[in-house]
Amino acid sequence: MKVLSFGSMNVDHVYHVPHIALPGETIASGAYSVFPGGKGLNQSIALARAGLDVWHAGKLGSQGLFLKELLEENRVHTEFIELSQEPTGHAVIQVDPAGQNSIFLFGGTNRTISPEHIRETLRHFSPGDVLVCQNEINSLEELTEAAVRQGLLLAFNPSPMDGAVTRRIIERASWIYVNETEAQAITGLASEDADRLADALLRFSSRPEWILTLGSKGSCSIRKGEAILKQGIFPVQVADTTAAGDTFSGYHLAAVLQGKSRQEALRRGALAAALAVSRSGASSSIPTLQELTDQAGE
Repeated sequence: MKVLSFGSMNVDHVYHVPHIALPGETIASGAYSVFPGGKGLNQSIALARAGLDVWHAGKLGSQGLFLKELLEENRVHTEFIELSQEPTGHAVIQVDPAGQNSIFLFGGTNRTISPEHIRETLRHFSPGDVLVCQNEINSLEELTEAAVRQGLLLAFNPSPMDGAVTRRIIERASWIYVNETEAQAITGLASEDADRLADALLRFSSRPEWILTLGSKGSCSIRKGEAILKQGIFPVQVADTTAAGDTFSGYHLAAVLQGKSRQEALRRGALAAALAVSRSGASSSIPTLQELTDQAGE
């Protein structure tokens, strides 16, 4: 089984601020750093560090060549990354003293994926392989339809939520990773209660397994006909929450594909996310499998 992560690669510009800027407000940043990022890149690295054989597909401008090198350093295959004259996607991230963040994105090359790129990449994969994607690239409809028609399993993170996230894409997926805000947007239910959100997600679509992350309230796995499974967080001193969700989903999915139980997959995702938020940066904060097993005492 091979894993294809078809997704975004960003240059993250991170500003440490006294609080997240309000509309019309100008504030001073106490520190500035540049990190590799993008949900696709983060997920590829998390999946690879969790022990899977991962191929990354996407598009980069010349400013982002170091992102391709980083993937290769993490044993992610990169032959399906195309180069472009367009600017590489990037993010501007504010991080407050509590580690909470605010992010805005410029899609750049992430939004220039062509049908030919999709076709050429997918022909190297077979039924039973897994496609991982999120909503930071274009052509999701074409990509997910072609992959599922070819027999690939789909793991989907609909972030950032917008009109490109359709019911058709959701119902193609075997696993969908959503946070509380995304679950509320999908279901139209303005509730913070995990059980109510779980019921609403299953009413929206009962085909996929929904993995719902709830920040400090933990996470849960929701599947038709089965009891909701819940997992608490591992308390740590929070430095930066930027890649927490990508780390969680990468380690959770890796555990599932490695034959672990649903409960163990949630636990591994939660522990990996805890280690990630205790460090600064996005992909640079993602723990290795050895770090995870050392922490868990395995």
